[in-house]
Amino acid sequence: FTITDGAIRMIVLLHAYNKAFSALEVAIMFTLYELAGVFTNLAAGFLGAKWGIKFTLVIGLSLQLFSYGLLFGWQDDWTKNQ
Repeated sequence: FTITDGAIRMIVLLHAYNKAFSALEVAIMFTLYELAGVFTNLAAGFLGAKWGIKFTLVIGLSLQLFSYGLLFGWQDDWTKNQ
């Protein structure tokens, strides 16, 4: 997990650099990412306790696959508004 998470962070960082995001904008983006992770883990803990670990893992994997599928719709001509 940590290797994959670190690799994704580096890819996002390099992509933001190529799209001319400032250091502050990237820092805010990663802060929001970490905050979203806190709430996601909290929700997953509650769901796991209520519906079981297997159901929670299947839902989590499904959401990840769906999210990766959405990345294929990303177009390189989309830029940050100045």
